[in-house]
Amino acid sequence: HDAPNVRLGWSIGSALEDTRNSLMPITKAHSIQDVLEAVIAHAVHTRLAPLFAYTPLAGVNDSEDHARAFGALVLAFQERTGQRPRVSLIPYNSIGVDDPYARQSNEGEDMFRGHLRDHAVYTKKRYSGGGDVAAACGQLAGTVA
Repeated sequence: HDAPNVRLGWSIGSALEDTRNSLMPITKAHSIQDVLEAVIAHAVHTRLAPLFAYTPLAGVNDSEDHARAFGALVLAFQERTGQRPRVSLIPYNSIGVDDPYARQSNEGEDMFRGHLRDHAVYTKKRYSGGGDVAAACGQLAGTVA
């Protein structure tokens, strides 16, 4: 194997295949299990634990079932590699009035993090600046000048 000696970042969307496919249709080409196998192979080869990034969307991928599936994914990685991935929850930034998604409430976020902790998955919250001027992560993609 010849893999770059870099730490991978995996934007997961959802650990439940149906939700994952609805959020990111490109994922139909590779199941979450296929991607997990590739991430495991890379981590074993490089000995660098990846970042698992997850953006909870209110009412879409932020339920207890989603947290349980995400937790199982993290634990499967840990069991296979002996490494703990960095887990980052990224607050969603709306792209405008026609945006079909919404940021999770603070209470919803606390509940989601609690469900992950129940599965021994500990998270970091990524700072999300720029939302006040429509310049946060993801917002510029929705802007047409």
